[in-house]
Amino acid sequence: MTRDIDLFQAAGDRITVGSSIPSFDATLVRAMEPNAPPPMTRWQALDELQQAGVSVFVSMSPTYPTMDEDDFQELLSYFRALGEVVVFHEPINPRGANFQQCLTAAEQAGYDDVVSELQRMQDSHQYWVETPSNN
Repeated sequence: MTRDIDLFQAAGDRITVGSSIPSFDATLVRAMEPNAPPPMTRWQALDELQQAGVSVFVSMSPTYPTMDEDDFQELLSYFRALGEVVVFHEPINPRGANFQQCLTAAEQAGYDDVVSELQRMQDSHQYWVETPSNN
């Protein structure tokens, strides 16, 4: 993305450039998204774009079921450092087409806690329809 900063600048306010950053746990992200850049590299690219005056957004997705409040605080603090930025959020969707790939990747990487939570999500319709307001 950063090699095209001049093109993004030329587009002005007609373009917003973004990236997904599901977590800053680089090992987990590498296991789940083996062909994607590390999370910090993505953040640094967004920071460079933002510093160059390019409007940016972050897709905090897919977040993993084992993430806790501290993980979300870390993500949001990095996103806040980008300045005024839109942040989208989407947890892993157990009905999504790539869910099985995520489950397999977690199994192969030895993330037993992630595997357990993903299987629980997959096996329980109630799990993915619950919201914090009805827990």
